[in-house]
Amino acid sequence: MAAFEEFGVLPEIAKAIDEMGWMLPTDIQAEGIPLVLGGGDVLMAAETGSGKTAAFCLPIIQIVWETLKDIQSGKLAKAAADSSSPSWTMSVLDRGPALAVTPDGLRVQSREQKDWHGCRCTRGVKSGKWGFEATVTDEGLCRVGWSTLEASLDLGTDRNGFGFGGTGKKSNNKQFDNYGEPFGKNDVITCLLDAETGEIRFLKNGVDLGTAFRADKRLFSNGIFPAVVLKNAEMAFNFGDKPLKHSLPPSYKPINSAPAEIVVKNTNGQGGANSIPAIQKNAPQAVIIEPSRELAEQTSNQIKMFKKYLDNPPIKELLVIGGINVKEQISALQKEGAHIIVGTPGRLEDLISGGKECNAQKPIGSEEKVAVCLRYLATGDMYKTIGLSYRMGQRTVSNIVCQVCEAIWRRLQPIYMPEPTVEIWKNIALEYERKWQFYNCLGAVDGKHVAIRKPLLSGSSFFNYKQYFSVVLMATVDANYRFTSVNVGSMGRFSDGNILANSPLGKMLYNGSLDLPEPKPLPGQNTPTPYVFVGDEAFPLMRNLMRPYPKARVVGSYQNKVFNYRLSRARQTVESAFGILAARFRVYKRPFECKLDTIDKIVLATIVLHNYLRTKILSIATGQEENDEVLTNSHENHFIPLALNRTRNSTEAFNIRQKFTECFNSADGSVEWQRRAIERGQF
Repeated sequence: MAAFEEFGVLPEIAKAIDEMGWMLPTDIQAEGIPLVLGGGDVLMAAETGSGKTAAFCLPIIQIVWETLKDIQSGKLAKAAADSSSPSWTMSVLDRGPALAVTPDGLRVQSREQKDWHGCRCTRGVKSGKWGFEATVTDEGLCRVGWSTLEASLDLGTDRNGFGFGGTGKKSNNKQFDNYGEPFGKNDVITCLLDAETGEIRFLKNGVDLGTAFRADKRLFSNGIFPAVVLKNAEMAFNFGDKPLKHSLPPSYKPINSAPAEIVVKNTNGQGGANSIPAIQKNAPQAVIIEPSRELAEQTSNQIKMFKKYLDNPPIKELLVIGGINVKEQISALQKEGAHIIVGTPGRLEDLISGGKECNAQKPIGSEEKVAVCLRYLATGDMYKTIGLSYRMGQRTVSNIVCQVCEAIWRRLQPIYMPEPTVEIWKNIALEYERKWQFYNCLGAVDGKHVAIRKPLLSGSSFFNYKQYFSVVLMATVDANYRFTSVNVGSMGRFSDGNILANSPLGKMLYNGSLDLPEPKPLPGQNTPTPYVFVGDEAFPLMRNLMRPYPKARVVGSYQNKVFNYRLSRARQTVESAFGILAARFRVYKRPFECKLDTIDKIVLATIVLHNYLRTKILSIATGQEENDEVLTNSHENHFIPLALNRTRNSTEAFNIRQKFTECFNSADGSVEWQRRAIERGQF
């Protein structure tokens, strides 16, 4: 007997090994082969040249060959037929493809986040009053109840299914109505059936929720079965084998005590329209994934040598790697089939993700696209991580993010960030006066650096003063932290003055074409003063743009300190808006690694979504709580401010700033707490 045969390796495989000159197994082969053949899950780690390839290839080949032999002899079909338990359990045959049933048949689970997957019991009843319990053992979406064998596994979506969902809805024939109350993890739902009258009712934790349905009892003539449908959830069932947690109403009994003459066996999955697909003789039985093309080729060659003497049935292997025409690989899979597939992650992902050549995946729905995009914006997860969650390729996720962000901006911008009119500007100014005590203010302006990966062939164009690559987000914000205008995409090396001057807002400010309200006198003054935006030292002083006094003019001047303090309070809205944006959309936590035009679309989408949330939802906390957080700068801000810029300011702009200074220090324009704030140094 060859040394490898002592580990349970087939003589035909051992013969091929002997011809290769392998006399004794290596340590990892001696430990790994028996474990895999015994049905264990094995994680191996060893140095190069230690025989790892044979350690997993040999048992895989043997298991695949033995499986094919069983299929050939019909053993698997017989085992499937015998697997239908005569007891009251959830059926392993009459279930959705992504729903798992535990060996005892009393707990079901589906981790599919996209689709609903259901299951029915192995038995049902034709008459009598019966009940069973279903316990939610993990959070998720679920519906539980009763259905006939003709009903869809998506419980409650046709006339033959009657469900009660965790959202507090009853459902039948796609009609969802309020019923009872919502339920969740650890809640026990008792499902009651009166087959004599057609009444179906439910109990939550022993509390009767009343009649849910009055069905035509003729539907039950061929039997009605306990049923469930799940989406990323888990439920456990008690049909009466154990004491029920809550007593059934009088005249109702546990369903497993039903007499044999009224019990109906679930025949779905054992032939007919609802049967499980027959096992294809040429379907893949094993997939081996290698990190590189060279290792995949090496593994494929080893398999060819190991299976040399295995025939009746022969094993077919297929190498799926780059450098080989994908159409040829698809043709081999579809026409000839393969029992063992050896491939690299990239090529396997291309095939699974449903490329143009291999239309293997159903189209992605709009709701799922939106979910993918919002997850990316909210979490900042890498495309690869999101793709694994939704069973998509990285390129697919990238395309979805770009498309959805563009659609979000196109649809929401006219509603939640419209082009300001004179009336809108006046309303903004009134809010600034009421909330921030800055008169004739149309908004706060600021620019921030958004970190990106260095674009190809860009040199130092996007390299900023903070020593990393970025694009600049320039924006104005109203008194409620909503963005009113935005410009994104300017190179990080440019100064704020250049960016503002070349932005649509800046151009209109410079040439006077911005549709602003007519100047209005400040409190305590008779001459009109223009409406202005407020910014920091990085911006020039202009007719419609105020900046603080430089430090040299603040020292020893109480009036100038008052102006700087009042301007700083008003300008805090834009800083806080950036902080809320970065805290709400974690995509800003890491540098963007996509194309520049995609970055623009992502940023614009987050801006308009921010406005939508400020308008519709505000925050999980109350508006006041969020405002308090903003004022104390508690929001984490992942944006970097722009570098300061020295500019020459016009005499007119100096005079306008002086009018604001005089107003803030007058009896009509001052506020009672500004002196205390300045004395405490709060600016």
